[in-house]
Amino acid sequence: MELKQGLIRRLRPAAFALSLGALVVAALAGGASASPPMNAAAFDEVGGLPAITGSTTTATCNQCGVDTPNVGDTLTANPGTWSQAPPPSSYSYDWKRCATDGSACASTGATGATYKVAGADVTHVLVVTVTATNADGSGTATSLPTGIVDSAAGPVLRATPTLSGLVIVGRQLSISPGVWAPAATSYAIQWQRCNRETSTATGAGVTVTTVSAAVGCVNVKGATGSTYSVTSADLAHRIRAVVTATTSGGSASAISNVSSLALQATPKKKKK
Repeated sequence: MELKQGLIRRLRPAAFALSLGALVVAALAGGASASPPMNAAAFDEVGGLPAITGSTTTATCNQCGVDTPNVGDTLTANPGTWSQAPPPSSYSYDWKRCATDGSACASTGATGATYKVAGADVTHVLVVTVTATNADGSGTATSLPTGIVDSAAGPVLRATPTLSGLVIVGRQLSISPGVWAPAATSYAIQWQRCNRETSTATGAGVTVTTVSAAVGCVNVKGATGSTYSVTSADLAHRIRAVVTATTSGGSASAISNVSSLALQATPKKKKK
């Protein structure tokens, strides 16, 4: 027994040395750990994302983008935070125009670090996709969307659009378009279904905003009237509406308040 244990003690260091040697050979055969740069947002959902800044950047969350961009404004892309070595040696940019819920994005053709908001952007939101390149390759990350782009001379919102009605399957919600100056000649409405709410928390002197509502609301296809019928698809979701007001000077958009969670109607008790 003692002979066997002694043999095991002598074999263990040798086995470790062989394993370590195999790892070294494998590393040398594959070269250095070639990894393209990875955006920090892969580890922190918001913290490392590229950000769009402008004169109306959200104060509590720089990554949330610009609240109310107007035609003619100049926006600037911050490339975000990237990990792994070597660090990125260059960045490239692709500015994109999207639907109000951040979907259906298409390139504007602009590839610089700054972007001048154009007339074609009105009633859309903007994002920027950043490509970071280092010696090992490249990686991409996209910013959160800006607010909805308004015309430079469009109407100014004086009172926010508001919802009314019960958020119960089978019932209807109505939207008041808000108050605009000058008064709008027409309105366009897009109802949205939201997954989560925005929440803000402050700790250790740092204000952190969860922006899930900005990216968690999707346009409900075909829901463009002044009323909205709550359906079973809305259960456990919240509803809001985007109102676009138009005057002879242009158009501007505003988002209504967000409803409470949609609920199922309570079954009526049968009379005995």
